[in-house]
Amino acid sequence: MKCVKHLCVGVLLCGVAAVCQSASVVTVAPITFALSQSLLQSTDIETLYLPPERLPMNRIAGWLARADQASLPVADAVLTIESVVPTLSLYPLLRQSSIRTIPIDAAYELSPGGAKVSLRPETDEDFFWLDSNNLTVMVNISARDLSRVWPESAANIEEQRRKLQREIQKMTFAVDQLLLEQDISTLAVTDERLLPLAMSLSLPLVAADQADLLLSLSQQESDHQKIWVVDPLIRKTDGLEGWLKDQQASLEKALL
Repeated sequence: MKCVKHLCVGVLLCGVAAVCQSASVVTVAPITFALSQSLLQSTDIETLYLPPERLPMNRIAGWLARADQASLPVADAVLTIESVVPTLSLYPLLRQSSIRTIPIDAAYELSPGGAKVSLRPETDEDFFWLDSNNLTVMVNISARDLSRVWPESAANIEEQRRKLQREIQKMTFAVDQLLLEQDISTLAVTDERLLPLAMSLSLPLVAADQADLLLSLSQQESDHQKIWVVDPLIRKTDGLEGWLKDQQASLEKALL
């Protein structure tokens, strides 16, 4: 009877351990959360967003500096962009809780000759993921590394990677077509952090009062100028697909 009891207790403990050790990725940047959610949506791997949801990205570094290490979860992997935004460095904190946590940098592949995003010189505050080429690089880096961490989910992750690539390409083509059809030949930005997006559109950048289209983070009052209000993804957003569609819809609203 004792053997049976011990066996039952052992089975229960194994069950509890399995629940506690469910696969997870943690992140603190809205872009990496959305990216991870999209890539892992057909798997059993959970994506955890650590900061309070209401915090914009520019306040997350302050939250991290005050974060209680003991309150941070033990995770299998951490998805970051800390090679470009070191103020959002999360891996060193998590490593103190678990040496087994695997770092994945979506902006800079952690391997010899690895892929990396393109950046303007001497800038670290750009919304570099607004450049569709950079976003594609981030999707590919993240998918490759997540597949290596969880090879049993590699097929699902690859399928989601391809879907995301198609969505990015579709949005890029739609934006180019809209600009062409509406005879937009010059651009300007109200915030330099939007330059990665503006430069990716391959149109001349001019002074704001001379531009056919103004890229802005908020609605501007103008009776004669078309204004594209861009969501830079600086707050928690569930998945990239909806965000991509919203960007296109915002441009359509500005032009049509």
